[in-house]
Amino acid sequence: MSIMSQGLMLVGKPKDSWRDNAIDFFIEVCVSIYLYILLVLSDFWGQNSFRDEEGWALVILVITVILINFLNLTFSTIKGLCKFIRKKMKKCKKAKKEEELKEEKKEEIK
Repeated sequence: MSIMSQGLMLVGKPKDSWRDNAIDFFIEVCVSIYLYILLVLSDFWGQNSFRDEEGWALVILVITVILINFLNLTFSTIKGLCKFIRKKMKKCKKAKKEEELKEEKKEEIK
């Protein structure tokens, strides 16, 4: 099911930006790897001599996904904050320009 979801993400591109699609695809791949590691950890085939290594791989995978999501959140927040600041600065410049024009008109009238 997860592999099918990955294929649909590549074909359908559900998000507008390339970055969001790439992050979603990466997370889906990590979910698949996570599930395969869990399957191996379940001892379905008997003895598992690499149990500790697989456990560490699982921990590293989860930390990587959390880190990627945190970086994505940080990037999106900074980008939104920059847009907000630019918008406010334009508004302030426009208000200042209008105020200067009003003062010039007052001076012309005198």
